[in-house]
Amino acid sequence: MVHHMIEAYSLTRNFNDFTAVDSIDLKVGEGEVFGLLGPNGAGKTTTVRMLACLIRPTSGTAYVCGRDVYDPKAAREIRGQVGILTETTGFYDELSVYKNLRFYADLYRLDRQKAQHNIDYFLRLFDLWDVRNSPVAGFSKGMRQKLALTRCLVHEPMIIFLDEPTSGSTRSPPGP
Repeated sequence: MVHHMIEAYSLTRNFNDFTAVDSIDLKVGEGEVFGLLGPNGAGKTTTVRMLACLIRPTSGTAYVCGRDVYDPKAAREIRGQVGILTETTGFYDELSVYKNLRFYADLYRLDRQKAQHNIDYFLRLFDLWDVRNSPVAGFSKGMRQKLALTRCLVHEPMIIFLDEPTSGSTRSPPGP
């Protein structure tokens, strides 16, 4: 039997009279890589926000890591099991790279030793170790994206949502 990490049935989100997501069905299995593609305004970010329990669906059902997104207790657990990389990185510019990551590790309630280990590991992995004590203010968009990916992974989530993951790229994709 396949274990689905994400299941959604007739998932819908309205904002007043506007339907942002219209009755979407999907299943994503454990270990699967899944891409949700569409033009701007198609509802991709809204879908991610619903599945990450940042906004409530208007109707339909959804389960993330086997938990119901409508259940408030489950929603808190789901938020702890997902990592989200968004187009806007949302860092505290005056804080150092390390202090920003420490802040987010604290939000995820990682114990000090685990947080230290994970922060150090991902800073080295993404070649940010040498700037760990630098304030984020002067970072390029690409550097902010690398740091945002580090933040997304620091609590070792079971699911990672990459929403506009290449928005920091300055290179055009190859042509046909």
